Amino acid sequence: FNNDGYPDLFSGQDHNTVENEDALVYWGAPEGPRSLVPELPKHQPLGRLLRLIGSRASAAARLPSGGGGRSLLVDLNQDGYPEIVFCNFIHNYPVHMNAYVYWGGPQGYSAERRSGLPGLHSTDAAIEDFNRDGWPDLVFTAGAAHQPDAPSKALIFWGAAGGYSPAHRAELKLNTRITLVPRTADFNRDGFLDLLFSDVDSENVDIFWGAASGNYAPERHSLLQVQSSASVEIADLNQDGWLDVVVFDHVDNGDHGAGANIYWGGRDGYSYSRRHWVPTFGPHFGLIKDTGNIYHRRLEEHYVSPPLEWPGALRLTWKARTPAGTPIAFELRSAAGESELAKAPWRAAAAGRHDPAAGHRWIQYRAVFASKDGGNTPVLEQVTLDPL
Repeated sequence: FNNDGYPDLFSGQDHNTVENEDALVYWGAPEGPRSLVPELPKHQPLGRLLRLIGSRASAAARLPSGGGGRSLLVDLNQDGYPEIVFCNFIHNYPVHMNAYVYWGGPQGYSAERRSGLPGLHSTDAAIEDFNRDGWPDLVFTAGAAHQPDAPSKALIFWGAAGGYSPAHRAELKLNTRITLVPRTADFNRDGFLDLLFSDVDSENVDIFWGAASGNYAPERHSLLQVQSSASVEIADLNQDGWLDVVVFDHVDNGDHGAGANIYWGGRDGYSYSRRHWVPTFGPHFGLIKDTGNIYHRRLEEHYVSPPLEWPGALRLTWKARTPAGTPIAFELRSAAGESELAKAPWRAAAAGRHDPAAGHRWIQYRAVFASKDGGNTPVLEQVTLDPL
C-alpha cells in the first residue's frame, strides 16, 4: 500500500457485537506485520497492556467505515498507490450509508482523504472501465432486502480525472431483490464488457450486455433461471474459448442443498438446457475477485520491474512454470532518463541478447502472465539480466 517494498495486510471488517468496526491496514516490515495487541492480552497487567498497545499504534492504519463489508483494492487514479473501496454494508441492517473511497498516496490513508458515494445498502462492488475513457468505473449493487416490493438497482459511477461524483452516475433497474454479487466479463466475446448480477431472494440472474457506448440498457438484457443465487464465479471450465458461469444457489424452499448450476458458454449464449448441476450446501458469496485483469478483464496480468540503470547490451533469461500450457511473455522498454521510461513503448522481448537504443541508459522489463481459462496461470520463478 505504501510502496516501501514490504507487503502490507488489509483487514476489512463486517461487524462485531458493536457495529461499524474500523478496517485495518497492517504495515509490512522486515519481520512482517505486527499486531496492535500483544500476546495474551487478557493476562497482561492493565498498565503494561495499555503501554504495549500504545507503542504499537503505528503498526496499522485504522480506517473508519460504516460496516466495511466487501472491499476493493485498486489504483483508481493511476498514481501508483492503491485505493480502498468499502461498500459499507452492515450485516442484516437496512442502513443506507455512503460507500467510501479511501485515496492512497505517500501520506497514507485517512478519513480526510476519502470520498463518499451513495451506495443505498450496497452489498458488493465491481470495477471496470466500461466506457473505455481510461478511467475505471465503479458499480455498486443497491439492495432492497427490507423493502419487499422494491427491486434492486445497480449504480454505476463513471470514473474521471477528478474522481467520482454522485451526479455523474447511471442507474440500472434489476429484476432482482437482494443482489449480492456483481460480475463483469465479456461473456459473448463481442469486445464489450457485460454486467451480471446475482440475487439471493429470487429465481433470476441478470445479464446486461455491453455496447460500444459503454452504456447498459433494458433492451440489451437477458435472464438466467436459478434459485437463490448467493455467489457467481466465472471461468472457461472446459477450455473451449467461451466463459462459463457457475451459479451457487443458497436455498430452495428451506433446503440448503440447492446445489450449483454451471451454465456453459458458447456461440449461442447461455441456456437452461445447456447447464450442469453439482451438489453444494448453503454457499454465501465466493471469490471476491472477478476473472481477468481488473482494468480490462482480459485473461492476463502484468508484472513491471523497477527502473534499472543499464550501461548497454544485455541478455534476458527467465525461469517459469507454465501449467496447462499457460503462456508467459516478456517485453522491454528503454529511455535516456528514468523519468522518460513511463512514456517509452513496450517491445516484445524473447530470451537472449537485446541492445537498447543509442543513448538509452535506463531499462525496464514487463512480464505478461496469460491464462487460457481464468484459473490456471504461469508461475515466474526467476528473471536474470546479464550485461554484455
